[in-house]
Amino acid sequence: MKLLTLVLLPLLVISSTAEAQQSGYVGMHHLKPKPAPVAPAPAEEDKPEPAEDAVPALPTYKPLSPKDALVKQDDLEKWDHMTEAALANTPIEIEALIHIIESDRGAVPPQGLFLAAKSLADKGRMEQAALYYFVGQLRLSFDVARWPATPNKDDVKRRAAESKKSSDQAAPNLESAPRTDDPHIGIKSLGDQVGAPIISWVLKDPAHMDKMIKQVRDWDSSCAYAYLPDYDLSEPVPFEKWEKLLTETRSTYFTQIIQWAKMMSKVRR
Repeated sequence: MKLLTLVLLPLLVISSTAEAQQSGYVGMHHLKPKPAPVAPAPAEEDKPEPAEDAVPALPTYKPLSPKDALVKQDDLEKWDHMTEAALANTPIEIEALIHIIESDRGAVPPQGLFLAAKSLADKGRMEQAALYYFVGQLRLSFDVARWPATPNKDDVKRRAAESKKSSDQAAPNLESAPRTDDPHIGIKSLGDQVGAPIISWVLKDPAHMDKMIKQVRDWDSSCAYAYLPDYDLSEPVPFEKWEKLLTETRSTYFTQIIQWAKMMSKVRR
């Protein structure tokens, strides 16, 4: 239930073809001796802005095996669009952000998904916000598993030094466990801050929860884990164990989120 605690305290894709048609571009193989004149594209400020509550139709995703979804740490890359995710505000900026994410889903770390979820939720795009938020939670869970918290080095050294002293010289709290250094603590805190309005929206209607679970499962299972978190990490679990860790993380996450959904459904009755 520890994961549930984390959860609870937690494009329109711009078609290149459409853009080509709007801008009047025609491929070389379509050139004619006397092409008909093309009306100029409307100025940016004249284009109708999408409705803030519009929800783009999600594509059909093709699942990847856990083995094919994983990338070794040395080949992971940091995502370059944190600023866009954090500052997207206008409808055009929101759509551009969705396009960036959906164009390369495997490259987006949990931090980027949380920031995008907040930007979307602030504009009333709750379904898309819920998708990104809960995918972010799932992927953060896997990051926690493959780059786990470690005993605090200072505490380990202190305990080693104290253990060499006689019983009357040793510190009285020698038996206490050393503190842990969790590299993900900042992102967990971000998820907690972003999650409250999104979780509230999900809980208003059982249909929201059912749809969200399916969308998260489809989205996550069909793209790679190709991102490198943008903060200092602990020593990773050996890569050959990542496949098993990912399978276990997904199974645990969806089992617990479904149990949570059932529990909340009973509370609402």
